[in-house]
Amino acid sequence: MKRARCLIGRLGHPALHSVLLAVFVVLVALACKGKASGNKSSSSSAPVGSPKYRGEQATAEVKKRFETIAGFAAQVKQAPSVSRNQPLAQSADRRRFVVIAEAFLGDPSREETKEELPLRSNLLSLCKRVLGNEVIGETDLEHLEDCAKLEYVAVVRPKRLILPKVRVATKTFDPGKIEADVFVFDLPKGTLVGSYAVIATNKDEIERQGGGDEEQWMGSAMRNLATKTNRAVEDLLAKE
Repeated sequence: MKRARCLIGRLGHPALHSVLLAVFVVLVALACKGKASGNKSSSSSAPVGSPKYRGEQATAEVKKRFETIAGFAAQVKQAPSVSRNQPLAQSADRRRFVVIAEAFLGDPSREETKEELPLRSNLLSLCKRVLGNEVIGETDLEHLEDCAKLEYVAVVRPKRLILPKVRVATKTFDPGKIEADVFVFDLPKGTLVGSYAVIATNKDEIERQGGGDEEQWMGSAMRNLATKTNRAVEDLLAKE
């Protein structure tokens, strides 16, 4: 006991403080190193704001959104027919929503059949294809970032679809018509926030595109009906 007290006495207060300070500095340095190592392993190795970093962030967000969109199919299938419009609480920005037919929820980029209205979202179709690319260019990256910013998806569920009829011999046709329910979903939340009943028809004249056979005329007429339907939905949702 005498020797222990003597040793402490010899160290004195200044020496003891120096030892404790040195230990404290070492412990803090080790803690900071461990924290920095943890942060590096949990985040992207690409510099923030770089094309690679932006691509990683946008890709992750868009993948989640496509999973959400595919999940809307069950809700749309089970929803009752719209007898009275339930508008959005406030108008939507045209740049922040897309319109798509129920049939394309699972794969917005797939080709339509002859009996389906080609009512797809060009933006969703582009993003779906880009997700499969190993290298993402600047234009494709911009598409992904636009998809990641979408706020609403308007899903068109046809109740009655009358296909246009083309007559090549007389160069005339009977306009097509669609009566549909439209269900609007808040994409980030995945919730139904509005519903509408919509009717759209072809314009009176259809121009031939790419040739004059009946199949090509029919394709033009179907695309026109899809465009008219899309615009009808946009006019209900969008602010000027």
